[in-house]
Amino acid sequence: MGNGDRIRVGVVAGYMAFFEGIMPEGYREEKAEWARRIVRRLEDAGFEPVFPGLIVTREDGVAAGEQFVNSGVDVILVAPTMAAPPEFSWEAVKRLPRTPLIVWDMHEMTEIPDGYTMRDLVRHSNNVGTIMFTNTALRHGRSFQLFVGAEHDRRTEAKVFKAIRAGKAASAFLNGRIGIIGRPLDGYVNVTASPGDLADTFGLQVREIGSDEFTRTFRQVTDEEIGAKRRWLEEHTLVEAERDHAFRQSLALTVTLEKLTEQYGLIGGAFNCRAEYAAKNPEIGVIGCLGVSYMTSVGKPYTCTGDIVTALAMIAAKQLGGDILYCECDQIDYVEDYMLMANTGESDFCLSCEKPCVISTRGHSGQPLKGASVFISAKPGPATLVGMSPKKGAKGGWVLVIAPGEILGTRHQELRVGNCMFRFRNGPTPEAFRRWCLAGATHHGALSSGDLTEELVMFGEMLGIETVVI
Repeated sequence: MGNGDRIRVGVVAGYMAFFEGIMPEGYREEKAEWARRIVRRLEDAGFEPVFPGLIVTREDGVAAGEQFVNSGVDVILVAPTMAAPPEFSWEAVKRLPRTPLIVWDMHEMTEIPDGYTMRDLVRHSNNVGTIMFTNTALRHGRSFQLFVGAEHDRRTEAKVFKAIRAGKAASAFLNGRIGIIGRPLDGYVNVTASPGDLADTFGLQVREIGSDEFTRTFRQVTDEEIGAKRRWLEEHTLVEAERDHAFRQSLALTVTLEKLTEQYGLIGGAFNCRAEYAAKNPEIGVIGCLGVSYMTSVGKPYTCTGDIVTALAMIAAKQLGGDILYCECDQIDYVEDYMLMANTGESDFCLSCEKPCVISTRGHSGQPLKGASVFISAKPGPATLVGMSPKKGAKGGWVLVIAPGEILGTRHQELRVGNCMFRFRNGPTPEAFRRWCLAGATHHGALSSGDLTEELVMFGEMLGIETVVI
């Protein structure tokens, strides 16, 4: 379970041979080693750097760009080694116009000695190389995250690594495809977004899957596939659901959702299982909570009720936090100052501090429906509530709402759906909820482990939309 492969980072390190006449022998290799030190730090942090070598000529830049395209890098990191012609580095960057861009101006020297020479000026000309490149990027309308700090400044390094993770999440939007399986519940205008808006704002492609195709795919699920999914659940969860026909149908629906996600290369999506796609489909007849929970747990988050805007928040938060709870701000506890966050049967197995429990749905989903749903006990600790929505007048026409806080655990065991107690960091709870509403969040949210505030702010900036921290 999780989010899959390591983050691929294309490393751009520009170099200028113009000054070699005054520099000592081996200076070019010295700068190549400087770049390799950055590459090793990326590797040590768990990233997968793609380093084509120093970019000295225009041809080097073109070749680096082609290597980045072929490698499928998620993020490009520009790390100037010295003052160098920015056009050559730009050649590497421009071939991936929708890939998030980060610039790391890292300095070896932390104190300028009295005997500073022209050799020193050239050797430590990273600032000049940085501003040459940033000016070029801005001339082309390319946004970027910029970090400046000494080589051993771990705080700056930590911010760079957060930006890389944010870039991976943004790259999924800017180069991804999401699924829409069923229209939202009648009147739920607050969870909608048009495919045109998603394409224009984020570059997201939308794949709308019709009920006929969904039913046909369901019909083709084999007993072997159902058995494999049942065994997977028995290994990773506590299956308390009755092993009846409804449970079998829920397993088949889970396989159906997984097949369509893989077939169309989806990063997640929105699913309305309450109507003709599942619960009211005579060939299926069950709710989709188990399928949604499974797909979310393996890194392809889906929302319920056709909520495409919260699907976006889910995808981002899952990428950054590793787990996610699709939820609503249901009830304020004024005595202990927390918000009860709950849903109608969807969960992420990764968020549970105990083995997730698969149960027969019955009336736990808010309606007397058949099928299987999931109950978890959410692990306590720092957490972030995330919402996304179109918003008139906002930068980019959208808002990303971020509320850091703390999951206090799951106390309400009789509420047999995904639920937990969440305390806003910047409370009290009634006032924080008021600000959450006024910022433009919709009624569903995405709650993830960890304080993701910095990463999410950078993520919003990379997408070019408004961010509000509660």
